[in-house]
Amino acid sequence: MKAVFSHVRALDWLLGAVLAFGAFWVLMATMDMGFVRDEAFYFRHAETYQDWFVDVEAGGERREKALTRDQILKVWRNNFEHPPLNKILFGYSWRWFGRKLRPVSGLATVGGRQGEAPQIKAMVHSLSKSQGFAKGARVTLLGPQAVGSSASPSGRELASGEITRRDAWSAQLMLDHGADFKALKATCQPAGPVSNSSTILRTGCEVIEEKTVAIWSESQSMRAPGAMAAALLVLLVWLAARGFMSGGRPWMSRPFAALAASGFLLIPRAFYHSHLACFDITIVTLLVATTLCYHRSLYHRAWVLPTALLWGLSLLTKHNALFFPVALIGHWFWDGVVTKTLTCHLRSPAAWGASPRLGTLVGWLALIAAMSWVHPLLGGLVMLLALSRWMQVQLPPLPLAWFAMIPIGLVILVVGWPLLWVDTLDNLLNWIEFHLRHEHYMQEYFGQILAYPPFPISLPWVLTALTVPLTLLVTLVYGLAAAIALELGLVKTLAAQLDREQRGSLRLWLLSALWPLALIALPSTPVFGGTKHWFLAYPFGMLLGGWALCRAFSLTPSLRRRPWLAAAAAFVIALPAAQATWDVHPHGTAYYNSLIGGVPGAARAGLQRQFWGGATRDGLAVVNRRASHRSRVWFHNCAWGAFNMYQREGWFRRDLRYHSTPMGSELGFYHHQRDHDDYEVDCINDYGSAAPIFQVDIEGVPMLSVYQRPDSQSAGQH
Repeated sequence: MKAVFSHVRALDWLLGAVLAFGAFWVLMATMDMGFVRDEAFYFRHAETYQDWFVDVEAGGERREKALTRDQILKVWRNNFEHPPLNKILFGYSWRWFGRKLRPVSGLATVGGRQGEAPQIKAMVHSLSKSQGFAKGARVTLLGPQAVGSSASPSGRELASGEITRRDAWSAQLMLDHGADFKALKATCQPAGPVSNSSTILRTGCEVIEEKTVAIWSESQSMRAPGAMAAALLVLLVWLAARGFMSGGRPWMSRPFAALAASGFLLIPRAFYHSHLACFDITIVTLLVATTLCYHRSLYHRAWVLPTALLWGLSLLTKHNALFFPVALIGHWFWDGVVTKTLTCHLRSPAAWGASPRLGTLVGWLALIAAMSWVHPLLGGLVMLLALSRWMQVQLPPLPLAWFAMIPIGLVILVVGWPLLWVDTLDNLLNWIEFHLRHEHYMQEYFGQILAYPPFPISLPWVLTALTVPLTLLVTLVYGLAAAIALELGLVKTLAAQLDREQRGSLRLWLLSALWPLALIALPSTPVFGGTKHWFLAYPFGMLLGGWALCRAFSLTPSLRRRPWLAAAAAFVIALPAAQATWDVHPHGTAYYNSLIGGVPGAARAGLQRQFWGGATRDGLAVVNRRASHRSRVWFHNCAWGAFNMYQREGWFRRDLRYHSTPMGSELGFYHHQRDHDDYEVDCINDYGSAAPIFQVDIEGVPMLSVYQRPDSQSAGQH
């Protein structure tokens, strides 16, 4: 029996690994999507942090300088509003696995000895400390990329060489003997229209370091940690569904476990965000892992330390982790009520003592309000303390994990964030205060522009109903309904099948599926990020849905006798969601389901479909063909860091220049969102042209328009 059990567990691990690897492969294979505004900043900060790590790794005086207070503040105050774990991962992935193509100039010959042909040298530009190209590194010289060709180093090799000198911002390379100087000079034309030719070059000659592990482009390598986090989330949900995190008894059969595990990535918006060099998927993965480990720690002390470590890593990822204990306290309270380990009743009047004075009551209320402003948990604890005089409260034992999470979590936060190595308390409070006073970016919600609180309580609930594919939405709702019915004692059959640990686990799943939406529903909570702010709810909702469907099948004799029907049902649920995700890619934030009439219906209803400028990539080819030499291009909602990455990777002509307004630009991108209508009006008025030369749409709903000044000269083909 033990051998069979071990075999089954090994098979589950294998299947989980296959699902996770498949998820990672699909995500990395679909990275052909534009860079969003936040990524533009994180690209830059990740590289800045890596420059600092290079100095630390160098040792000696460079390390000593890097570890001084002034240098730490100079580097790590960049993007202080977010802890650094993800940006560090982005940076190391980029540094190790990213192919860095850098422009070369100044091709010249260096006289050889008598009887030897002269060598050819060139300068490599646009470097930083962490970009590689160290002295002695082997490099390959690449030819220019023409407009219309693929942005790839493959097939462009001209010669090989070696870096002979390196300073902070540039390097010198020496090509191997045998390179033809005249041919290289003729080939290495600058980016832009080529004289006396219809050819337009996106880049001039470039150089790439010869590294075996440099398997991805720069943006792919920056995005890879987020894709890996999404793949690990798939594995975590699979293991939870198969009972690895709740005592060993599988919650559901493998078909429904596969549905639960893959369901998150079959939601178009979740799939979209899983590609980005941002923090949202990593924090979801870490908090799901923390939740699952926490519940195991209630019954097995060996899980206390993993719980604390995971919460510490969550703190080091994003401030969402600060709210996570609310769910744990809610579960502790709820579990205590259900198991009757938490009781509360009034004391006898004789035990009250003197009646409280009005001033005392006002003081307690003021203290509760003040502590609630700092954190709702503190307010709740003070309220319990105030009521203890008049009420007899018997509490369940406090979970051991709580006592480990606070010290270990804070230690991980401080040790892992160099900014907190100096002025620790000030910098910690600055981080928290930033989010307490976070500015509100505008969002459109049923034709209303949401700019300032109070925001509609309905927003997260309605957007969830409209942005999750219908088959998955029904699964989620069914799972929630089944879990609530179980808690209300309406389904005795299900209750009899679960032991105490499983009942507690189910309560925690239910709470974790509802709590993130309830938090965003608070009228004062910022809503500018859309559905990504409550992504944590979806994995637990899918677990509940998979469990409920599996129980329905197991309790129906005609279905139980045909196991293949479970696989068929899971496939039928997953397929429409997968199709919807594929159809809307790479514009996942535009997806709406048929309850609102899809993307066109959502547009008519006045719902937001994009807000980060990611559609820019779809218009790059048009601008590459039409822009004149060194012209300015208005990028609207696309930040400079994204523009820089497009040029680095060869998607956008290197001679073109970034411009932040339509005025003075030759061409412009406009990302369609109603709260930015005035930007389009400015562009139309300044250009004197109301019609875009190119437009990207989904089912007739515009995502991106490209405008061109009518009197500008085209660089090449239209």
